[in-house]
Amino acid sequence: GPAEAQSAAELGGRVGRASSPRFAWCLSNVQTWASAALTDAETCLDSLAASAGAGAPREDVRRRVVAVEQAAGVALALVNRLQPARRPAAAVHQ
Repeated sequence: GPAEAQSAAELGGRVGRASSPRFAWCLSNVQTWASAALTDAETCLDSLAASAGAGAPREDVRRRVVAVEQAAGVALALVNRLQPARRPAAAVHQ
């Protein structure tokens, strides 16, 4: 609808076209953030597994961290699909 078109236009104005250096820079930042979120979640899960004890609070934290990990993984997969296709070097010079 119109709201989505306006949002896309505003976003395009901020990050530039897919082939622009600004878009590549923004995409790299998002990929870095999502990768860091995955690493942090995995580290947190490792810590929870290594520490003694159990119980409802620990399980609740584990479930929430797993949810964050899954969301970050999906976000990273979607962002990676935005990577502009690279043309073969021969095609660039023609």
